[in-house]
Amino acid sequence: MKDNKKIYLLTLYSNLIKTIITSLVGIIMVPISLSYFGAEKYGVWSVINSFMIYLSMTNLGLNAAASILMNKNSEYQIKIKIFIKSLKIIGIILPLMLIILYFLNSFFYNWIDILNSPAQLLYEAKITTIVMVLFVLVNLPFSLVSSALVGFQKNYIDNLFGVINAILNLLGILIIIKLEKGLIFLAGLIGCFNLLINIIKTIYFKIYIFNENKDKKYVEIENMDTNYKFILVTGFRCLLGSIASMVVLNTDNIVISKIMGVDSVTSYSITFKLYTLAFTLIYIFNSSIIPLIGKEIQNKNFIKETYQKTYYGIVLLGGLFWIGAVAILKIIIYLWTGKDGYAGEGVVFFLGAYSYIFAIVNLNYIMINSFNYIKGIAMITWLEGGANLLISIYLSKSYGLVGIAIGTFLGTFLFPFFLFPIVLKSRTNELIVQDIKFTIKHFLGAIVPSLIVALILSRYINSPIINIGLTTLLCFGYLFLSYICLPKKYRDIKLFLKK
Repeated sequence: MKDNKKIYLLTLYSNLIKTIITSLVGIIMVPISLSYFGAEKYGVWSVINSFMIYLSMTNLGLNAAASILMNKNSEYQIKIKIFIKSLKIIGIILPLMLIILYFLNSFFYNWIDILNSPAQLLYEAKITTIVMVLFVLVNLPFSLVSSALVGFQKNYIDNLFGVINAILNLLGILIIIKLEKGLIFLAGLIGCFNLLINIIKTIYFKIYIFNENKDKKYVEIENMDTNYKFILVTGFRCLLGSIASMVVLNTDNIVISKIMGVDSVTSYSITFKLYTLAFTLIYIFNSSIIPLIGKEIQNKNFIKETYQKTYYGIVLLGGLFWIGAVAILKIIIYLWTGKDGYAGEGVVFFLGAYSYIFAIVNLNYIMINSFNYIKGIAMITWLEGGANLLISIYLSKSYGLVGIAIGTFLGTFLFPFFLFPIVLKSRTNELIVQDIKFTIKHFLGAIVPSLIVALILSRYINSPIINIGLTTLLCFGYLFLSYICLPKKYRDIKLFLKK
């Protein structure tokens, strides 16, 4: 159990440090970039980055598959076989993708029009996109090393490289401003920095994990997880789910650009960026149990207890983000970027609602992945993505940016929020069961009254100091109400936190 606690704390604290530093870097970069490039060019940069996230799916889900399969196998030889076979598959995919993209660029010369970029930025946007595409593909084989580090329960090492990468990105934007260059040079410089970090990460893996263990007595071990076909099938299932998730998190900028124009992307993108911090913290809290689940996957009592504690904790955390954002986000954005960066009360409210739903959905999705119960999950995430896209397009025509936020919230609420718990309950033979009674009791008894107060603070308290003070009191009040809602068994804080 001491090893479990050490792994958990290393993962948790390294994730927190990474999040704090990358968030600080992001907070610094946004106003600097917005001031230097202007709202129009910054909007183009945001839309291009949204497309790049989709392009990263060209690994066919092999990164996620390798991470899942390596994490659930304790034998070193099996982990290495999964890694090497996944790398060989990516080695075949990479030249094929280059050929496909070359022909697409040749036959569909006006593909850049999909960005809806202003005419004066069309050439710069096109070359920037091409540069970013090339770097995404070149970095593809190296990205598998991150999955290997997770598979060997070395998440904290991967987080360290993530921190360095974020700092280099900030350095990149400062160099571009000093040299008075544009988006093309920024894309090239950040691409080079990412490649450098990935090469160093690969060298670390080779020396400190691969070489250190190569002297172990080799035993020929094969199981289903080392089969090429099974790795591909697992990857494809992860890919389908990932694409649908990308639709939820990364199509908003594209839809806004096409329907409302690229200028409208900026305020929504900045508001969403602050919520990305909440999503990251939620993921940190939930994903910190991944090494424990992989290590104790046969211990049913441990799995059940760990899930229950994490579930109660993440429900409280998700509600806290929703309430805090509604109360204080407007003032934070005004101080950070000015009024141009604020997307409105409706957007803040519904993205906050999404963050609450996401907290629960993300935990259940992590559990599903940990047990490799991903068969059929892609259908649920595709329903989520499709609903999000259709609702967003429909409502945005009448309600603007608020309609986009509502679509994001409803897509997740209608499908994975309800269906993931059913999947977990049935496939684990009722080992993992979501406490619905607590969820309803907590929502009505703690979240609803706190949200009402948060809306009042947002609308009528414009002094930053007073708002921050009252919001802090509100958050403590919310946590007290949440504590009352907890089952009696978990009201003992020491027992709740004990691992």
